[in-house]
Amino acid sequence: MLGRATLHDKDVLIFIASQLVAGLDRGLPDTNTRTVRFRAYDYLVATGRGVSGAEYNALRSSLERLHGTTLTTNVRTGGIRIDDGINLVNRWRMVTNEEASLKSGFVEVELSSWLYRALCAFEVFTLNEAYFRLRKPLERRLYELARKHCGHQALARIGLELLRQKAGSKATLKEFRRMVRAIASADNLPDYKILLGEKDIVTFYTRNTARLVQTLPGPPKLSAIA
Repeated sequence: MLGRATLHDKDVLIFIASQLVAGLDRGLPDTNTRTVRFRAYDYLVATGRGVSGAEYNALRSSLERLHGTTLTTNVRTGGIRIDDGINLVNRWRMVTNEEASLKSGFVEVELSSWLYRALCAFEVFTLNEAYFRLRKPLERRLYELARKHCGHQALARIGLELLRQKAGSKATLKEFRRMVRAIASADNLPDYKILLGEKDIVTFYTRNTARLVQTLPGPPKLSAIA
């Protein structure tokens, strides 16, 4: 066993979720099963990784850790409440033709019923492909929070201390403030910008100028993150 799933192993789940949600959006018939099949090469390219043998081995290790990681959940998904212990991945299989190009290899992953139900109920937001190019864990987490709480709105705001808690940061508030300012200044997040204003209020706002302008004639419609 390779231990618990890591932050970077989450990329596998995000990639699988994006493939499944895209298929559900288009009404594809092969989305009525919890087993998702994809080319390992496509995953590596989409997530900004290399395509060497070492990267394929790293993907195999990620799948093993995801399979070995168990969660206890009572989350409501699709109108159903489940109190259960679940594996992030029920089963996985990686097939490689050693006599052919690595591009020909594929992966099959059977999702847990809880995760599959959440995806089918569209309770998981899709992420911009540029998300995978973010290398700082806090950048990724801030983008996830912006995506979740802005949704289809132009703006969302949250107090810095609450944001620190939601981000799971162990930094002091002073250090976290510095990190958020640095990320806001670097302006690398896809889809959203960050503003750290007075009284430590953080505002996430869309890069879509047309949507943002629609909020200007009247008081901005803000989504407070609770």
